[in-house]
Amino acid sequence: MMMSPPVRRLPPLPTVKDILRMYKITASKRLSQNFIMDPRLLDKFAALASPSGKNVVEVGPGPGGITRSILGQGVRRCVAIEKDARFLPALQVLNEASGGRLDVVHGDVMTFNMERLFSDSCAVPWDGPHPDIEICGNLPFNVSTPLTIKWLEAMSTQRSLWRYGRVPLTLTYQVGF
Repeated sequence: MMMSPPVRRLPPLPTVKDILRMYKITASKRLSQNFIMDPRLLDKFAALASPSGKNVVEVGPGPGGITRSILGQGVRRCVAIEKDARFLPALQVLNEASGGRLDVVHGDVMTFNMERLFSDSCAVPWDGPHPDIEICGNLPFNVSTPLTIKWLEAMSTQRSLWRYGRVPLTLTYQVGF
């Protein structure tokens, strides 16, 4: 029986609001960015993904609010795919604080190949239980529809991350005004 790694608490870190202020980052309208600031809401969102002992792919972590909650809830490994280079230094701090459980990828999820993110040993039969992999993210409205369609196509052909099995998604969809 495979045991989950013990939950490793993160050291005290600046809040999301503090990170944005420290790195002088404001939300980009061009990228349709909106940030969740409330740590209780971030923890609730992360808990929905049940990250303990899993491999998680986070799409668009931004300043790392959800990422921090995922790491704090005992994820085995988190791969964060971030398009906006302004967030990379803050995400690297999270990687160091987590003991290296966070892999930060600077790239666009619309073109990023998730086919080989994890070992083949993570794959399970399609009609079996879910693999210990989850996708999560707070999707900006300008990418949410095309990305969802792309993922549905990948699911239907069992490509990309779905080559590992029926990988669940925990997503929020931002609304543009």
